[in-house]
Amino acid sequence: MSIFFMVLFFGGLLVVLTKKNHLISVFIGMEFMMLGILYCCSSLMFYNISMIFLVMCLGVCEASVCLALLVMMVRLSGNDLISSLSLY
Repeated sequence: MSIFFMVLFFGGLLVVLTKKNHLISVFIGMEFMMLGILYCCSSLMFYNISMIFLVMCLGVCEASVCLALLVMMVRLSGNDLISSLSLY
């Protein structure tokens, strides 16, 4: 049971650390990490529904912010390449 959590979390971490070309791949890796944390919380908290909803709400908020950032970046630059981000 804890192996599934570790596979999801570290798989997402691996995607975040290795796939740095497109912003969408980084966000998908972060979502896998959040799914692993949600699975861990649901199994370790003995299915405490309030804690599960709290972690799920944090994941949904993260996903909506990531989607808004992605849409804004695509509208401004025309692509989602991380290399096209600049500070000036």
